[in-house]
Amino acid sequence: MISEQFFRTLLVADDDEANLLLLKETFRDDGRYKLLVAKDGPAALELALRERPQVILMDVMLPGMDGCEVCKTLRGIPETASAKIALVSAMAQESDISRGLRAGADQYIVKPYNIVALLHLVDRWFSELSSQKSYQTDRLSCYP
Repeated sequence: MISEQFFRTLLVADDDEANLLLLKETFRDDGRYKLLVAKDGPAALELALRERPQVILMDVMLPGMDGCEVCKTLRGIPETASAKIALVSAMAQESDISRGLRAGADQYIVKPYNIVALLHLVDRWFSELSSQKSYQTDRLSCYP
């Protein structure tokens, strides 16, 4: 059986130190999550491919490769395609939101965001993923 700590791997990607500090403080590696941090698009992509986080919170405006490009790339790779991805941005035009969702984001969150709501979203996603994993494990164990 997969341990809950192993299952709860969260990647946060943002190039703004204040945003990263807030996210790290909110989701600090306290046993509930294995927290991964990236400060640019290429680092976020590399960490996602290597560590395969189940949930990713990613700024859209990242140096090197923007969050939409990283999201689209991850959706095209079978090992990372099922990750829950929230793109976060101050860009709130319909075209910005549409671009993020077309890239494959599960959620597009406009800054400034409510950190409590973000925490609940992440917890809900992990609960859903845990339930799916349990269901799949139970289904497999029912067959000889």
